[in-house]
Amino acid sequence: MALDSTDIGPVQYAVVAFPDGTLSKDLAPALADVVGSGAVRIIDLAFVQSGPDGMPHYMEVDTVPADLKAALDRVEGEALGLLSEDDLKDLAMSLPPGSAGLFVVWESLWAKRLAGALRDSGGELAAMELIPHDVVVAAVDALGG
Repeated sequence: MALDSTDIGPVQYAVVAFPDGTLSKDLAPALADVVGSGAVRIIDLAFVQSGPDGMPHYMEVDTVPADLKAALDRVEGEALGLLSEDDLKDLAMSLPPGSAGLFVVWESLWAKRLAGALRDSGGELAAMELIPHDVVVAAVDALGG
């Protein structure tokens, strides 16, 4: 299914770093579950490695380790090429030497209708940020929760 730029929900990205350079196969099933629930649609997905010398290496989904590839086959989505070679290079260069990273871009389908209503009413999203997990935990613990 192609994206309609006039009817797209909020788009977010995440960078997941694997300091030991091993891409965990445990992430793909969780990602597949979120996609399968209809909450998000994967728009792009890329893997990078920072070699021991810090030089970036890009991996196609077909070239990742077999167990990770098998897990990723469950993740539905379209790699639309939104991530440029420069994006991937910047990501790889931000990783410590010898580590690996996953760059995933998704459309938040759960918020698509709300985003459309905001646009139709003349509203503009001024800011949106995720609150780090440890900050939320500390705040909840401080409330005695």
